[in-house]
Amino acid sequence: MPQAEAEARIATPEASRYLTELALAWVHTYPVRYDAITAEIELPGGELVMTADGDSLSLRLVGTQGERFEAAKTMVAEQVDRAAGREAGFAASGINCRDGERHPGKQDAGMITVHHLNESRSQRILWLLEELEVPYDIKFYRRDPHTGMAPAELQDIHPLGKSPIITDEGRAIAESGAIIDYIIRHHGNGKLRPDPTSRAYDDYVYWLHYAEGSASLPFVIDPIAKSFGRMATPLQRRVNHELGLNLDFINHCLEGKEYLLGSELTAADVQMSFVGELAVTFMDASPYAHLDAWVSRFQARPAYQAALERGGAYRYARRAAA
Repeated sequence: MPQAEAEARIATPEASRYLTELALAWVHTYPVRYDAITAEIELPGGELVMTADGDSLSLRLVGTQGERFEAAKTMVAEQVDRAAGREAGFAASGINCRDGERHPGKQDAGMITVHHLNESRSQRILWLLEELEVPYDIKFYRRDPHTGMAPAELQDIHPLGKSPIITDEGRAIAESGAIIDYIIRHHGNGKLRPDPTSRAYDDYVYWLHYAEGSASLPFVIDPIAKSFGRMATPLQRRVNHELGLNLDFINHCLEGKEYLLGSELTAADVQMSFVGELAVTFMDASPYAHLDAWVSRFQARPAYQAALERGGAYRYARRAAA
């Protein structure tokens, strides 16, 4: 079959950033090679080559004519929509924008819905969206007053029925780290994350995973161990050790910093916020002065306060910040 080609040009002074954002959208799914100037992505229907120069991002898709190539064009179109924030049209002869060029910045017509469970990790998703100034809706769910469990209707959104969950563009995304990563990639416009080619980005990814891994586990086990009383004494000793070990580590990492990566807030702070809030709510925070100050600092942010107003009562917000 004959070869097919499609091209597009996006007018933007931030071509390198958009190139990186588009490359990262596929990096876990397809073979991707990229740097700050060029990217090559092997899609099922063809190879996409992107080139960033001073004032534009050029895209060229090459493949074999047929349905797979057309599907690849559509896939590229959707990713460009998410990165640039405006609806695009695609002509049969190539990737053509409705106005001839794409100009990033306009918000998509669709809106994220946060399926928000009271007194839960989903509060930090509201905070993230407020920091990014991304419009969103909230659907509220209440815990069972006797068991403290999430209601069964959350399983209508995702089979596990656990909050947070967001829905966006017809799909449901669960798990805090995955949600934060999704929002930053699709709606963040480069905000609240380091340059993906920098060493700071590796630290950023570490905190995204650490929050719901090593950091949260002892907080989950602690009330279970306490419920067994003296029978769980050996386990409780281990839990106490892990709590101290992790909080010492976080406190040390915050020494001399306003936020986890330095002077600027990132989504890593948002992801780690729940761990900090658990620590200052249920433990003596006096040995962890840097962590304690960090929690006070982020809870005082206007976006955090706006999220509290929208999300409702939240027991982990300090009284002075409520």
